[in-house]
Amino acid sequence: MNDSSQIQTLTGRTEPVFGSPTPATEEQGIPHSADKPHGSDALGLDNALTSLAELIVHKRAEGPLTVGIFGGSGSGKSFALNRLLAMVEQLRDGAGAVGASSPFLSRITVARLDAARASGNPVNALAASVYDALRTSPAADQAGLADEIVANSLDPRAAARAATERLMELRRKLDAERQGLHELSGRRARLAETVLYQTSGSRIDSYARSNRGSIDNRLRAFGFDNNDTLATYKDLVRDVAERPGLIGRISTFVHAMWAFRGQTKLLVYAVVFYVLAWAFNYAQLNLPAWEGWLRGFGDSWLPVITFVQKNASWLGTLRSACNWLVLAFLALNVVRAFRFVSPIYRGVSHLNADMDARRHELDHLVSNQTRLVNDLSSDADAQARRAEEAERRAAAQGARAGAAQVASPFLKNGGSADADARAFLAGVAATPEDRRPQRIVVAVDNLDAVTASQALALLEEVTPALSHPVYVTVASVDADAVGATPDARSRLTKLLQTPFNVANAISRGYGTFVKGLLAPASAATPQLAADSSGLRALDAAASVLDTPMRPGEAGLLETLSTIAGRSPRRVLQFINLYKLARTRSTAFAPLALALAVECSGDAQLKQALLNGVAGKADDAEVTFDNAQLTSALKAVALINRHAVSVGQMREGMAIASAYTA
Repeated sequence: MNDSSQIQTLTGRTEPVFGSPTPATEEQGIPHSADKPHGSDALGLDNALTSLAELIVHKRAEGPLTVGIFGGSGSGKSFALNRLLAMVEQLRDGAGAVGASSPFLSRITVARLDAARASGNPVNALAASVYDALRTSPAADQAGLADEIVANSLDPRAAARAATERLMELRRKLDAERQGLHELSGRRARLAETVLYQTSGSRIDSYARSNRGSIDNRLRAFGFDNNDTLATYKDLVRDVAERPGLIGRISTFVHAMWAFRGQTKLLVYAVVFYVLAWAFNYAQLNLPAWEGWLRGFGDSWLPVITFVQKNASWLGTLRSACNWLVLAFLALNVVRAFRFVSPIYRGVSHLNADMDARRHELDHLVSNQTRLVNDLSSDADAQARRAEEAERRAAAQGARAGAAQVASPFLKNGGSADADARAFLAGVAATPEDRRPQRIVVAVDNLDAVTASQALALLEEVTPALSHPVYVTVASVDADAVGATPDARSRLTKLLQTPFNVANAISRGYGTFVKGLLAPASAATPQLAADSSGLRALDAAASVLDTPMRPGEAGLLETLSTIAGRSPRRVLQFINLYKLARTRSTAFAPLALALAVECSGDAQLKQALLNGVAGKADDAEVTFDNAQLTSALKAVALINRHAVSVGQMREGMAIASAYTA
């Protein structure tokens, strides 16, 4: 049997067998890659998206701004949308760090609207998304602002109910956090017991277990005969630790000299022999008096007197022996006391070390929890005042019919809900700029989940509701599906006036993307790793959109505006899109011509432009068979200072195609 990975065909040729197993000499790739709307830029979209993100965040960008991210199903438009929003947030945060010198805004709130959940009442769902974005904003005053606008714009009774429910929610959260604070305070108060009895592996626990034999013997010698001497030892350590300092240690040592079994007996012996030593000393010093006293009993005591006189020196010896016994009993008492308290002192030191390590962490937790409780208490007090004001307003004005409120001020449907939602969005826009976000970006995604007619209707509801300059609308749309008819395409391009075509914007093709999918697991590109954006750092101190116009650029745009369209709207769109596209190419003149043709919407001009470069080498000169394009090409060549090459024209056409629907 041949183990070769080739077979012989019917014609006699040998061909490789692609399914044959190969030795596992290299690390294998990922068997299956997930279709995720996040990851690194393997499609080369970042350069085009960067200028679009800068436009959204730029201080001098005039609103309302509507951006359409166009592409078919699976083209990567949701990926482009998420990446664009990540760039917006990065520039926003960077502007906050740079300060007032940054060309970008630092107070921007991003809201997301899922089209699949907004089919019932799009404006109501839109208001809910903006409301939730304000409520969850890192800025501390945004939640209060959202509730205040609700109170001022919604039906009085509905606003009062929403304010009351918000107050109840805050109070429930405050009670929970207070309970957490009490638990932390209790843990801190019980820290010694927790470390001693409930924390295995602590220093005191390890010391007690490693020296259990010697500790057990010493405790039993002092009368601790219970079965669990380890618990008894920890009890003693706890008691001593409750009396800190030198005085506490001295009192513990003194207590150990007399309070436990065997110690009192030694002290009694020492006292008895001390009394005997005193008696012997007294007898030796007063021997003549004793002799006279004994002689008074008569001659019968003469043998006793004679014996005392002969052995009087023994009194000094007995006195010295008694004194030495007193010292021996006291020394034994002290030694036993020291042997008893030394492991306890050692345990107290270990316990204090364990408690110091844990006390620092608990103090930090208690401090944070206290600050959180104080903040929630302040928020609850402020919300209580707002709820009281809303109740007074509701009592004074009454309620409109059908103003039932459940949990959120924008969960209901109907005419009242639509009016309330529009009033809320208008109220946000009318709020002074120093209190509200400088710009609110609303991202509309998942339009593929609804029908084309529903998607178009949703955009026609949402876009007018966001017509204030504070709002930016960014929607990912399948233009071929939603704008399938000329009328629908016209309505779509009117709604989303800044188009970005994902398929046309891909600058690298799919080579890098495919290599990433086939790479070994350890070398997989970041887009294959969950929660990895791979977003490069953006400079918030300068904007490419602020690059000044080059010589002749303004005059060329004026000339090409006649091609771009026959209405002011088309000319405005052409100029706005050119400001974005010019940052991506140094050959601005051919790019301007290609973009003017794209913005014109004239099929004949587009075909003539394609014919001018079709089948020609990149270094060949561009020529057109259309009089209008030929005239425009002369103006481009004049600004270009030489004839326009096919390569330059193709580059301009490729960039311009990214800004079409």
